[in-house]
Amino acid sequence: MHSGYLVGTVLALLCSGYLIRTDALQGWPSTFYVSGILTLIWLPFWIIYVTETPHSHPWITAEEKHHIENSLRTTKDFNQRCLPWRKIFVSRQVWIVMACYVMDGWANYTLLVCVPQYMDKVLNFPLDQNGALSSMPYVFALIFIYLMSFVDAWLVGRGWISIPNARKLWSSIGAFGKSILLLVIGYMDTSCRVTIICLLVMNIMLSSATLLGFNLADLDLAPPYAGFLYSVFNACSTLSGVVAPLAVGGFTSIYTPVNAWRDVFILASAISCLCGVIYLLFGHAELLSWIIPLQQDIPEPSYEVISSMPQVCGEQLTISAISRPRGSSRCSAVRYKPILSGHEVEDDSNDEI
Repeated sequence: MHSGYLVGTVLALLCSGYLIRTDALQGWPSTFYVSGILTLIWLPFWIIYVTETPHSHPWITAEEKHHIENSLRTTKDFNQRCLPWRKIFVSRQVWIVMACYVMDGWANYTLLVCVPQYMDKVLNFPLDQNGALSSMPYVFALIFIYLMSFVDAWLVGRGWISIPNARKLWSSIGAFGKSILLLVIGYMDTSCRVTIICLLVMNIMLSSATLLGFNLADLDLAPPYAGFLYSVFNACSTLSGVVAPLAVGGFTSIYTPVNAWRDVFILASAISCLCGVIYLLFGHAELLSWIIPLQQDIPEPSYEVISSMPQVCGEQLTISAISRPRGSSRCSAVRYKPILSGHEVEDDSNDEI
């Protein structure tokens, strides 16, 4: 799901450079026309096919509904509960993840929004090449995140790493890797254009690792309220999308282009490093304590073999959970009904701010 924005970024950057150069739709305004038209085409499908809960979806199959509700341990009655605003916003872990989203978003939006300007003003790439080169890192990021999701599921399924430690591992790779490469790019000689492009590709590719890290906190901390939490976290990230370009504009209006962009990359590097440190030291991927009493009235799903399948190690593994009863083989020849497993429950009675 999270990789969808990478696909959109690739298409938008790839097409924008060519649309700006054409006169068919008045040049640069055409990028907004095309984006708006595509959104209007997408909107009816969203309204028709997307519902708030699996139970209210008119076309979902019984098996699909059973799978989702058992995985998240929710029912129709559970989803009708009032949203626990206070418990959510006094949770220390929620605020830690919000801070990580803001800091990670700063570096991401600096690269997404401002790097095309860097390629134009500093590296002097023509406009048609600019769009293709700006989209190239996101192509590699898309491939990288799909491959790493299988690696993550395999490591967790083998029991070589716990889910909380896996979240911290991928968050650290994304945050610290991005921080180091941004710092290197800031001090690179601008005449080494090919090297800088390669570093940008590696930067954005590594930064996508956070999609397997704290970007899954909404499902880790409070699965029944994952949709609401994700909207809050994403809104926090978008704040950086407003402020970061303004900061870049401030730097470029004061200093020479090379010095200005060096400061831009150094600032983004420092913020990204801080993001990694905060989540590594204070973040966790366990259910919040107040979620447990809310789920006590929901029957624990029984384990029942629903189909046989060839023996493939990790077939039923997902990024956030492992669908397997305790004590069964990690490379099992049978498939079980999914449950919310692999999560540890931390005693966070002091988790409130």
